[in-house]
Amino acid sequence: MHKIYIYGELGAILRIGSMKPFIVFHVVCEGSSEQSFAKFLENHADEHDLNVRLVTYNVNGGGYTCCIKECKTIRKRHKRSNIIILVDTDRADGCKDYTAL
Repeated sequence: MHKIYIYGELGAILRIGSMKPFIVFHVVCEGSSEQSFAKFLENHADEHDLNVRLVTYNVNGGGYTCCIKECKTIRKRHKRSNIIILVDTDRADGCKDYTAL
């Protein structure tokens, strides 16, 4: 079971050629299973013609704290980015709300 946390504005839209604009989400994953889940979500969105792209970052099992550090790094590079954190339920229990990122 995974918990999903979404941070940021839905303003990061990218245009390529004549394609429809799509919304980019930066997905910070605790490990490879969360990264696979993000790819599954992106494939599912593609199948339903949802213009969503998920850029994944794997912290390799560093836990929620490492995910937050990666979020801050992403926020520095992409000021208006949409950030999602994927962690296992056991890691997410007791996590603080980081809506101020």
